Amino acid sequence: MLGLQATTVQLVAHHPTWLEEGRRINAWIAKITGLPLARIQHVGSTAVPNLIAKPILDLDLGLSPADDSNELVATLVEAGFIDRGRGAAGIVRLLVWESGLRICSIHLHIMKHASIRWECDIAFRDALQTDPVLRESYSKLKVKLAERFPSNRRAYREGKATFIRNNLYRLNPTAWTKDDEV
Repeated sequence: MLGLQATTVQLVAHHPTWLEEGRRINAWIAKITGLPLARIQHVGSTAVPNLIAKPILDLDLGLSPADDSNELVATLVEAGFIDRGRGAAGIVRLLVWESGLRICSIHLHIMKHASIRWECDIAFRDALQTDPVLRESYSKLKVKLAERFPSNRRAYREGKATFIRNNLYRLNPTAWTKDDEV
């Protein structure tokens, strides 16, 4: 039920096991890293019931100033994650969980805890969980982008960025600017 090849953009109906799998993986990451569970969040579309998604869990791991990111990454790599290096804006490191044939089932975004990126990811997830109109608009955009960019994840992701940024600003204009990187 989870997993997609590296560049493929394929959307599927939400599967209820994704939420439990996100909780299970978060708890496992907290156990092997010693980090508080509150600093590991299941974000992205798989964390939102009734929203189509790529079948890949997106998790955010928030670093405190006292955390050694290199040591943390080494622990996660030893546990089976693959280090893909620096991620998109606001992401210190991107780690992935892959099975054979580069089928990826988890994106683990390591970033500063309580950074703008961290706060945006959580705020947008929470808004999608509670606002059916927003969820439907986002779903329609995702379908159009997946049809347009079936093998270009970067273009698909960039196509969603303006929508996300504009809606975060609409939801809380005092917390975000339209120029914040998300």
